[in-house]
Amino acid sequence: MGIVHRYRTLRGLVNAVVLTAAIVVLAGLPATSLGQEAEPYDLVLAGGRVIDPETGLDAIRHVGIRGDRIAEISEDSPREYIESFGFSDPRVLAGFLYLVSMFGLDPEEGGMGFLAPIYLHRMTQAALVRGGSHQLSSTLRRKVEEAGGEVMVGHGAHRLLTEDGRVCGVRLDDDRELRARAVVSTLNPQQTFLQLLEGELVPGEVTEAARAYEWEKTSLFVGNWGILGGPPRYEGWPEHVDNSLVVVMGYESPDDVLGHLQEV
Repeated sequence: MGIVHRYRTLRGLVNAVVLTAAIVVLAGLPATSLGQEAEPYDLVLAGGRVIDPETGLDAIRHVGIRGDRIAEISEDSPREYIESFGFSDPRVLAGFLYLVSMFGLDPEEGGMGFLAPIYLHRMTQAALVRGGSHQLSSTLRRKVEEAGGEVMVGHGAHRLLTEDGRVCGVRLDDDRELRARAVVSTLNPQQTFLQLLEGELVPGEVTEAARAYEWEKTSLFVGNWGILGGPPRYEGWPEHVDNSLVVVMGYESPDDVLGHLQEV
């Protein structure tokens, strides 16, 4: 088992479950080649250890499973994933490559292509909250309180409480204890599994995955500016481009994006 994510992709991986730090043994399990199929996977094992006695393979791979068959074992880099769509315009390739790499994902790193759909979805579905982002959190807080819940701010979690082998609450940094039937953590794996939980409660493979968790090495600088008046006019482009929330400029080819990343 491992860290679980749910995501949608632009090509076929719809509502797949991604499990990291998994082990897949291929003996006796038929494998097929996905090619350009668009069917969704039932399960995606990301960063799993794949062992194939017939070929001697014992390595980290990303595995897509459909039904009782392995549909794909992927070693694609983010760049290879983008190129697999077959865009003929290098500017389109450059734009997509920028979108998947702007948060620090290395576009040339083999085996990391499975992350490209997540980043593409994040950027192509970007939106702004009417009235400002604080409206979203304020509305969510109001709905929680209307339902009888309580939102506590200015308090840190000190320890996850456990009982009979399961998490049953949280101890705050002021020693108050909150008991609950379920506890949801949005912290990173190291904070959740190495700091807030007692070590013996966490399975060994989860502890190893949490210890191996790494932040991205780099991230492109992003600035936000408010514009008075109407949207900017991008000369030479159709007028609907003026209303785009995300506009990628200055890249004519994927090599331009890679060169920029190498410079920074």
